[in-house]
Amino acid sequence: MNQFLYFFIVGKPQDASCKKPRSKFASSRAESRSSKKGNTRNVVGPDVLGEIKEKNMTPKFAPPPSALSQQGFPQPFERDEKIVAKGKSIFAQQIEKMKASGPSKEMILDTHEPHQQADIENANHRFGDRSLILTGPDAATIHQENVERLSKMSAEEILQEQQKLASELDTKLLLFIRSRRKGKERSGMVDQTVKRPSDISELNPEVSSYVKMDTDLPCGNEPGVSLMGDGEDLPLQCVDITSAIQSEDRVQVSAVAVESENEKQTQSKSLENNNTSCQVDVEIGSVAVDLAAKSIEANRWLHMDIIEHEKLHWIGDIPPATAAPADAPYSARFDFQGFLLPFADDKVNVTQALHHHGEEPERPGYTLQELLKLSRSSLQQQRVLALTTLANILDKTKAGYYDECILTPLLNQLMDSDLYLLFRFSLDDNTETMVSATLLALRNLLWNHPDELCLDCLLGLWNGQRQPSLMVTNVVMKPSDKAEQEEEEAELKDHQILRMDMVKGALRTDLILRLRYILEVLHPGPKAVINVLEILTRIVRHSHDSALAVTCCPRLVSVIITNFVPRDWRGLVGSCKPMEMSSVYGIPLVEALKLLRVIASCTRSMASDLVHKYGVMDSVVSYISIDPRECGLPQQEAVRLSLESFYLWETLLAYNFASKHFIDLYPVLMRLLQFHLSATSASDSSSKFGHEHGAAVMSLLKEAMLASDTQMKRSAEQTVANIAQRAVVTIYYEHLSGFNQFLHLCLKKWMNQLARAEDVTFSALKLVAATLNSSAVRYSIFHSQPGVNIVSLLEEIEDLMNSALQPLLYSSNFKLICSRIKSSSCLLSKKRSGRDRDPPSLPSLGAVLWGGREVIPSINPTSPLAFLQALAHFLASVCSLHRGIHLQSIQNFLDNPHILEYIAELGNHKLQSVDSWFTRVETTMLADMLKLLKVVLPATNFQHVGLFHSMALRLVAVIPADEKHLAKEIFSYAVFNTDFFSDCSDVAYSLEALKLTDMASEQEKVSVHTLLEKATSKIPNLWNCYQTSLHLDAVSKPCPLDISSQTAGENGLTQGFPSDWPYLPILMLYNQALSGKTDNSNNTERVVSSLQWLLIVECLRPQTMATLSVTARFCRLSTVFLAGSDLFLEPVVHHHLEVLLRILLRSNSLLDFSEKISGITSFYDLYTQLVEQFTAVSYGDELFGHFVLVPLQQRHSPSYRKLVWSEHAAILRVLRTPPQKLGVPFQAYLEPCETDPSLLMCYLRGLGTGQVRDVWCPVLYRVALHHVATFIAEQPDTLIAQQLSSRIQQLGNKELQNKLFTYSKPEES
Repeated sequence: MNQFLYFFIVGKPQDASCKKPRSKFASSRAESRSSKKGNTRNVVGPDVLGEIKEKNMTPKFAPPPSALSQQGFPQPFERDEKIVAKGKSIFAQQIEKMKASGPSKEMILDTHEPHQQADIENANHRFGDRSLILTGPDAATIHQENVERLSKMSAEEILQEQQKLASELDTKLLLFIRSRRKGKERSGMVDQTVKRPSDISELNPEVSSYVKMDTDLPCGNEPGVSLMGDGEDLPLQCVDITSAIQSEDRVQVSAVAVESENEKQTQSKSLENNNTSCQVDVEIGSVAVDLAAKSIEANRWLHMDIIEHEKLHWIGDIPPATAAPADAPYSARFDFQGFLLPFADDKVNVTQALHHHGEEPERPGYTLQELLKLSRSSLQQQRVLALTTLANILDKTKAGYYDECILTPLLNQLMDSDLYLLFRFSLDDNTETMVSATLLALRNLLWNHPDELCLDCLLGLWNGQRQPSLMVTNVVMKPSDKAEQEEEEAELKDHQILRMDMVKGALRTDLILRLRYILEVLHPGPKAVINVLEILTRIVRHSHDSALAVTCCPRLVSVIITNFVPRDWRGLVGSCKPMEMSSVYGIPLVEALKLLRVIASCTRSMASDLVHKYGVMDSVVSYISIDPRECGLPQQEAVRLSLESFYLWETLLAYNFASKHFIDLYPVLMRLLQFHLSATSASDSSSKFGHEHGAAVMSLLKEAMLASDTQMKRSAEQTVANIAQRAVVTIYYEHLSGFNQFLHLCLKKWMNQLARAEDVTFSALKLVAATLNSSAVRYSIFHSQPGVNIVSLLEEIEDLMNSALQPLLYSSNFKLICSRIKSSSCLLSKKRSGRDRDPPSLPSLGAVLWGGREVIPSINPTSPLAFLQALAHFLASVCSLHRGIHLQSIQNFLDNPHILEYIAELGNHKLQSVDSWFTRVETTMLADMLKLLKVVLPATNFQHVGLFHSMALRLVAVIPADEKHLAKEIFSYAVFNTDFFSDCSDVAYSLEALKLTDMASEQEKVSVHTLLEKATSKIPNLWNCYQTSLHLDAVSKPCPLDISSQTAGENGLTQGFPSDWPYLPILMLYNQALSGKTDNSNNTERVVSSLQWLLIVECLRPQTMATLSVTARFCRLSTVFLAGSDLFLEPVVHHHLEVLLRILLRSNSLLDFSEKISGITSFYDLYTQLVEQFTAVSYGDELFGHFVLVPLQQRHSPSYRKLVWSEHAAILRVLRTPPQKLGVPFQAYLEPCETDPSLLMCYLRGLGTGQVRDVWCPVLYRVALHHVATFIAEQPDTLIAQQLSSRIQQLGNKELQNKLFTYSKPEES
């Protein structure tokens, strides 16, 4: 990677011949200025970006000239005083005299005698004339001493010393010394004319016959393998290491030779790839020979006469590709478009610039780490390239491309690298290319394009204008803890906040101010502007606080509205899209309107500011009024602009804002309705924009009707109350009545076309759904208005049923639509959610499922859920007006086999994706189906009402917390509606099907029958109890005049009620008892009502209750004993508890107290409370004792048995439940035999001391007797058995001894 960075930073060498020669002073000044500029570059903190590794540019030591001494400088000499200046200088005459007299002292290496000099030369020939390890003034002297010592040693002694040093020295030190020697060889310090021995045998020919070295080692010498590398390097290594060790106290290592830890790590990595480096060395060596042969030609260019081996690596061939590891993971590499590349791809050419000189040079592409390093380059082009590539990778990741091929989710890896801070620092660069690239990367990081597309698909549907909140769920806290949370966050650093919540951390880095500066001052290109608007939209979606930060930023909203939502844009000329324009300032942008719509949906006050402070409706009116063919934008872009304007207006109308503009645009809306009536066809699958536009117009009419109804009702209420300041009515019925005929004709036309269409598309179903919803609101609201002819209205309904609805319900297309309902269900889908790929700090809606192949089922291209919801809503509205219409046709709609199969699975299976935003489409459809069934049920003999009631019991646990009014409606007209129990009129048959009577006597059978009949007769009263316990008394449907927000708050993705909501009244009393806030006023009534409802559901809807864990149901039921000290003693409570426990124990094999239960941290703690409560207040109650005995079965954890027999042994005196009343076979307490020594001792102690007897504790007495006797009989040779036998023999109770030694197992019943 270092070579890679060096190549791009330094660039290609310039031709020296094309530069103008400069003086040395000019060159010096230029170097000084360049160094100052280099020191003033922006530096990013290391705590943000991590460690930056640069290429080691340490200059290599060049060999000294032959005329220099060993100290590096000429030796000083004394001037001959006889020399006087004559023509030449005294210094020049002295030098000439010295040359004439022979070689100087500095050229003489030694002054020994001739024979000693010959020995030294011979030693130098064998060991080298200088050290490749040591530096400093004494290096030559030390080296010479080492050479003399080595010349006196044999090859065996040298080999022994080498092995001794290798065993004593650290492996890293050996590698450092060897690499130091090789580095100096490459830099030219080694005299190439000196012949080195190629094998250790050349040191002493006498031992060549039996001394053999391993010459088959790898070229790269892996760390720790061996000190001996190539045979050529052995003697010099031996000399240098010996020299270094023996003269450690005399050597001073220069700064040039000191390597950093990073360089050592890099070097050790390079040594691992032996084969590749060996081949590259061969190739580079051949290139070097060729260059040396052309030395004459090389001298023509500056500095080209020096062979630099490291640079030659850049022009070598790519190493051959290796095969991908079979089972081991490998690093992921991406191309510039963000696509993941295979491990080896021969199709990728080197001209595509995907190969580089970092790690794995044979593989094309860039890893994330390499891209992060490249994004911090000093060259702008490299930074832009890295940022654009990262942006493309983020885009592909959020589309699900890499869900199944990367071990750790890619977004989590990038978040751990503080990717946002990298983008934020890059955004401070004011150059246009950097700003554009950074904005694209930041947009792809924060913005989720699939989510936004799917959210836009909901626009035009029922409640489609409502928006989700994307706040981090683990940051949500109670209001009382908000101040404490803010104090804690104030102490955290930016990167810590970003790890918790990225959007909140982004606000802390003044991102909004920077974006405003970019829009206001820099005026970037179209793509950058659109990226800024989408980033702001994602910030607004986060929470109310983030939306407030955007709207309160000075001049930001006004800059956006002035430049991108202009009122006057008639001068626009051209037909290109905004993305293709040179500038979009003064051009209306769809993204800007969407941002305003999301802002308006946050709070009522923000919507009011957009209307009254910024006058956004003036622009909206102009966009809706203009003909798409007459504006300067492409027709498709103009339609998108009109669509977004309609949906923004619809959002404002939901607050009862901008209602007066409805009257101003009456002619325009009428013209649009006429156009769609004549030109739009529901059977044309290619007319997607026509369908979308028609749905937007119909949805706007529906919202205007709701606003008008609210205004008139509020005005009437205030008139009755004689309030002076009354609500202003801006839309009267007369204003809307003109649309009735067109609405009626459009609905008839499109339903008939849908019945005959060859291809049923999502957009066509959406168009018909929006029209059905609008018509349903019209019939339900305005049928009682003054001046409405109810007879003509009913005739219109009959005509619509006969000519449009009935043909559609009996058509083959409707059967096709119903057949798709199951595959479009989110609640039944078992596919993995797309939110699993999201990091915790940046959640999304998960519109694209895991794997990236499909979107969430409820809005897939074939989903009929929105259409079926609108159809059920419309039929419920017209049936409430005209009860004599074709009920048989409506019953056929609900009786459809595909719908019945779908409803049955909802009632009998565990529901999935209950916390998905897109599940709301399905829950709204199911609620409208229940409402329709409630309307038609009294007049029809519907045979499958039980399926719908079971579904309703499950549906209320799926309704989001912000739609509790919908849950209240389902509770009222379905769950607690006696008409929905019409299939259970024969209670005795239901009990027989439950097989409860098999385990009870005839008297108990009559008792259960009586309790159930009494409970079913009090269902309306039970609803009153649950309405209070579930806090639904004050819940009502939101009114447009009172609605405060159209964005689901922090609880938007959580359920309003748990899946075990029937136990909530009991759990509330239990929690009050734990907190000490007991209110005994009506506790008994609440408990009885809850137990009666549980009895109804357990007996009449067993499939629904079977979806809940048996263990959870047992735990919830046992809290009745903890909710009060005497509640369980009430006869009615006692009877219901006994029956419910018997029902639960039918599934005794499913009890597992080790499973995780919602709301209970540990069952052991709950059981401890139960045992303590039994000891304190039970009075030996047999039913309470039965609950205590259930966890003591042998298959459950022995910790519960130890708790009873040791810590709370007092319970043994009052646990009087007889074996005959147990709800489980007694054999469950006997098998398998107990083997725990401590428990066996407790059993024997209880029996011996008389603490447990058959009189007052019959169950546990028989259990203890059985396990002690059985263990002694089956394992007599064990130590614990012998101890037990010894203690039994010491007992004074001979009767007990006889029972234990003569015990026989009871026969299984």
